[in-house]
Amino acid sequence: MLRFNASMRHIIATALLGLTLFSTAACQQQVAGPEVGPDAIADLSRQVNDYRASIGCQPLGWHRDLSRVAQRHSEDMVDRGFFGHVNPDGKNPFDRIREAGVAWSGPAGENLAASSSAAGTVLGLWLDSPGHKANLDECDYTHHAVGLYEGRWTHVFIANPSG
Repeated sequence: MLRFNASMRHIIATALLGLTLFSTAACQQQVAGPEVGPDAIADLSRQVNDYRASIGCQPLGWHRDLSRVAQRHSEDMVDRGFFGHVNPDGKNPFDRIREAGVAWSGPAGENLAASSSAAGTVLGLWLDSPGHKANLDECDYTHHAVGLYEGRWTHVFIANPSG
């Protein structure tokens, strides 16, 4: 029999809240637009924070350890030929974040896109998708990171990282 103590209930509640915030429908649209440039990750981060400011949310801080999680997921999708929030090993974004040693309290989420277009175009795709937009509009998020590899974008969000 499995028993849940108070901290386990908090972790499960946080995970369940987070599950509602990552979009299960990843953007996989090819659209005409400028090609991805060398500053694409910085461009997306800046544009996301500009968008959040326009809706009254605080800017997201960059989280170095989370950036490794996002980058590895983008590379994993290409290397193993899949596109989705759950990898072939059955690991979801929350598993990947925890395995990287990142602790947080509050919501967490992930947006994905498969596009060789520039950051502004990818942000536009996410803003046109209700699930992806919900992550961008979540003012409780405090930190984020972006990974990009061969047209696979991974944007990870968390609230209140510890450590």
